[in-house]
Amino acid sequence: MQGYGEAKANKVVFLSFFPVAVFGTAFIWSANILLNLDSYVAIFAIYAIVLAVAGLIVRAIALRILFDKSNKSDFFALCGARKAVSGAMQNSATWPFAKVSATKTTLRFESPWNDCKWSNNGVHPTIRRTKKSSGEFAIYSEINAAEPAVIFSVYPWSVRGVEAGLRSLGYNVISEA
Repeated sequence: MQGYGEAKANKVVFLSFFPVAVFGTAFIWSANILLNLDSYVAIFAIYAIVLAVAGLIVRAIALRILFDKSNKSDFFALCGARKAVSGAMQNSATWPFAKVSATKTTLRFESPWNDCKWSNNGVHPTIRRTKKSSGEFAIYSEINAAEPAVIFSVYPWSVRGVEAGLRSLGYNVISEA
């Protein structure tokens, strides 16, 4: 099934730019006036705060615009995604432009290119945590082995939460050592 499209992803980037730029500029300007910043450590700390808030702004806008709002799930994770195009070529989308969501009966993956659903007709899809990256997962269809795997990645500190969330709903998550 077709994903939400790159036009919506571009809209998120465009709509995120203005609030991030305004917040970042205002925060750095006011911190510089109030604290009279001369220390590189203080400047680095302020930029870290601006980046954290920027991530929250992009996440909030992505959740509002990109993903299906009728999708009521027991678990979801925003993630990055990769899609093989041909040979060594691939498309990729970084966080938060893909989403994995699950209920006990349905696993769903949404990205600019794919909107995949796997139903639990007695057989859950296989989810493997690859050894290539600490936060990379692959979803394989048990019914159609010829279908290519869907690859998604989460931040390393989110891996345990993703594994636990999927396992709590009955999905088999295999960690390759």
